[in-house]
Amino acid sequence: MSQLYSQSQGGASGSHVQLQSRLHGLRTSIQSIGDVADDTVRACTAAALDLEELGDSERVAEIDASLRKLIDAQYRLDLERSLVTRLATQLDSLDNVEAEYLSSWEQGMSEYQALDDSGKYGRNEKYRDFRQQLWDLTHEGEPMP
Repeated sequence: MSQLYSQSQGGASGSHVQLQSRLHGLRTSIQSIGDVADDTVRACTAAALDLEELGDSERVAEIDASLRKLIDAQYRLDLERSLVTRLATQLDSLDNVEAEYLSSWEQGMSEYQALDDSGKYGRNEKYRDFRQQLWDLTHEGEPMP
């Protein structure tokens, strides 16, 4: 990717500056998507609390499953942001940006996929907060297991 990009832009240093700029824009876009995801978690939590009060456990379970998917997507976004940030600062020292990106992506995803549900969601602050609020609604004063 970097070699092809350098050739098409007429030189390595100019293309690295352009690529760094594009990577910065990508980081900003990823952050914006992450902010929307955070808003979505808050809205889902509010909806789940309302549904729990109405006794609609089936819909609460659907929201729970959706939040888990969102947490998985947020992990991918965080990994993407981390890789883009690292690669933007290392463009001059990497021989093959594409290979480094793909290798790091695969490693990060493999590590995440190897986690059990407790590792993926039980350690996620937003998910724990979601579950805690649901628990507190029906088990006031009792510690959540």
